[in-house]
Amino acid sequence: MANSSLRTADRILDAAEELFAAKGFEGSSMSEIADRVEIRAPSLYKHYESKEKIYEAVLARLFEPFFATLDQFIAAGFSARSGREQLEQTMQHLANHPNLPRLIQMQALTGGEQLEKLLVTLYRPLFRKATRLMPSGSDAGGWSPAQLRLLIMGINNMLIGYFTMAPIHREVLGKDPLSKSAIREQTDFLVAVTRKLWMQ
Repeated sequence: MANSSLRTADRILDAAEELFAAKGFEGSSMSEIADRVEIRAPSLYKHYESKEKIYEAVLARLFEPFFATLDQFIAAGFSARSGREQLEQTMQHLANHPNLPRLIQMQALTGGEQLEKLLVTLYRPLFRKATRLMPSGSDAGGWSPAQLRLLIMGINNMLIGYFTMAPIHREVLGKDPLSKSAIREQTDFLVAVTRKLWMQ
């Protein structure tokens, strides 16, 4: 029974993740989530007390691996090798969870209370951790701390945008940008870009 309940909770999060990525928090309803899971709407409340709690659980499930990975890299200290590994793991996580960049972009476009929650509880802490991974002093390639923060934002946009713009890139490039070979090619490109920027 416990396993069945766990499976239902996971199915709720799977369905909610798809909806939040496609329609945003405000545009998604509990009844739509229930329909996708094929349960009655009141049954959702046995697992999550509100749509807000479902949203928080979806975000936590998507972001927590990022935090764990960043903590490992922070503990090891910055190096060109760790920078490459970080990019590789980030690209792979986004490839495995393409709804994450879509959800971020959707919430950024629609705004609202959930955007502030996303910023305060997840995105700002993520950026603070990323900042700690940046090179400093002579390793920073002449960039000031303020410019390095802008570089983090730029690389974040390259990472997120690669996945959110995948349908357009598919048509422009004539290949699937989410294929393993395309993900590998984009990862190598990002590594080359970051090395030219500061890993020389």
